[in-house]
Amino acid sequence: MPPSAAETEGGDGTPPAAASDASSYSGESGSESGSGPGPRTKRKPGRKPGRPKKRARPAPAAEPAPVNTEVPFKVVPTARAKGRKARDDDDIDAAFSYSIQPRALWDGLERFRHFVIGDEKFSVDDHVFVNHSNVVQEGVLTDPHEYWVGRILEIRAQDASHVYVKINWMYWPNELPDGRQYYHGKKELVASNHVDVIDAMSVSGRATVTHWLETDEDDNIKDLFWRQRYDSYSGELKPVRKHCTCQRFYNPDTTMIRCASCKIWLHEICLIKELIRAYRGQLDAAGVNIAFYKNLGAKRRAGKKGRARDGNDELAEQVYGPIDIVVTDDSHRAVYRDRADTECTLPLRCMACRADIV
Repeated sequence: MPPSAAETEGGDGTPPAAASDASSYSGESGSESGSGPGPRTKRKPGRKPGRPKKRARPAPAAEPAPVNTEVPFKVVPTARAKGRKARDDDDIDAAFSYSIQPRALWDGLERFRHFVIGDEKFSVDDHVFVNHSNVVQEGVLTDPHEYWVGRILEIRAQDASHVYVKINWMYWPNELPDGRQYYHGKKELVASNHVDVIDAMSVSGRATVTHWLETDEDDNIKDLFWRQRYDSYSGELKPVRKHCTCQRFYNPDTTMIRCASCKIWLHEICLIKELIRAYRGQLDAAGVNIAFYKNLGAKRRAGKKGRARDGNDELAEQVYGPIDIVVTDDSHRAVYRDRADTECTLPLRCMACRADIV
């Protein structure tokens, strides 16, 4: 259930049980949370948040607070400091410089490592869902796309009714200026350097977000993830890794096959098109509908039937056609059915090194 009241940790001498480790915040090192990688994943966990340097004084006792009260702070970008380099990929403060105005008011607030809404505790470096409006949504969170997503950088409070969160926003791909691209997965977020200060009561719940590194060999992503960065001030969307002999990107909602010989990852649809080229006569004789793949992903002009296809649509989602590539623990094979409805197989061959994929 969404929270009904905000609490900073501690109280009038009787802090809640979870408040025994409340500490002043003394750093903003990056961190990624999420379940461990499953088969075929390409990600690594980030750094854990550093230990606080000192204990915090108990915050004021919890009191009911209005939802999304007016936030008197504004994040203002400033010039990048010379010689500053990011310590890691999550070091948002080293990626660009900003100030929070009015500075004196912000500096006068006390820092905390945690805050509590209802019976849920939120900490620095947690990813959270944030409501779009002042209305708290009732019920269990079912569709993450109905919320904004961000990472908590800092927590400050004046009292229990005025708790503020400095948050680093993650973007849903459809929120980008050019919208969702063919390689963006359904659970994909895009990291950014967009920072805001929000009221703690606008936080709806904790989000599990994983930093997916495409250099790994597995890609079974169960939770929300990010692999790409967006500079919200310059409008630049950082590139992601290219794959396959086609040198296009990878949508994790689709299948890729790894060649054990040259270690390259190949799009399933590219392998199928190579099979059609190599075994066209055999497939025609068997009555396989290879016309299904003829114009798949081909560029065409927009007409009365809708927008123009960009040539990458075939990689935007899993393709289910008359030829299927079956992957098991110890083999890969292409399967199709002939005119007699008999299952037939074809060997797979890497388009890069020409080695058999077994």
